[in-house]
Amino acid sequence: MKKYMLLLCALAIFTGAGILFFGCATQQESVKEEVSEPEEKTAPEQESKQQPEEQKDMEIVQRVDSDGDGVSDDVDRCTATPEGAIVDESGCPKDSDNDGVYDGLDRCPDTVSGVSVDGNGCPVAGPSGSTGRYKVVIEFDSNSASVRSSYYTMYGDAIDKIRRQNPYLEILRVEVKGHSDNTGSREYNMGLSERRARSVSRFISTQFGIDSKVIETAAYGESKPLESNRSREGRQKNRRVEVYLTVKNLDN
Repeated sequence: MKKYMLLLCALAIFTGAGILFFGCATQQESVKEEVSEPEEKTAPEQESKQQPEEQKDMEIVQRVDSDGDGVSDDVDRCTATPEGAIVDESGCPKDSDNDGVYDGLDRCPDTVSGVSVDGNGCPVAGPSGSTGRYKVVIEFDSNSASVRSSYYTMYGDAIDKIRRQNPYLEILRVEVKGHSDNTGSREYNMGLSERRARSVSRFISTQFGIDSKVIETAAYGESKPLESNRSREGRQKNRRVEVYLTVKNLDN
């Protein structure tokens, strides 16, 4: 009987220890799952954050400018602009004096409206006995009365060509009118515009062989601006000499 009771006690102790061990093991596994569970959740979140960076694409657009005018074909409304012509924001050539020759190619960019011009935009003589009055503008640097060297070539070539094409062209009168911007005093600007007019008169007489007797000069200072003096571009336009040539075609 005692042996039997001892056996039952031993069996009870063994069973209790097994249950206790199993319960602890189960609790440890659940703790592990609770600890490992956030790691399993953070991994997808990290991937989702990294994914847009990995999938970023850089769009490379190659702009095509067929006529080389500085305006790409996708916005260029005039895709066959001649080389050297000045264009607007739409890529279309400008013609400031409306003579049919584009700015940048026009060697006489201030031709009076209605005057016949050649391929360079310079006036050509009309029928025999006819007269015409043509305008040329020469701009100056600030506080300067010196004719820019670029005008020597530009107007020299133009006048030579006109003379070759019209050997009987007679210059009846040349009016040279000096102007300035409003920088400085009125008195100073009047004197500066007068010096500019005289400088252009010498330029015309010596470079192009025009008789000084037909050249008349006048000075207007800052009194007749072409554009506003508030901008640098406007002041540049106002620092100028306007030359008006009255010519007659003697060809019979």
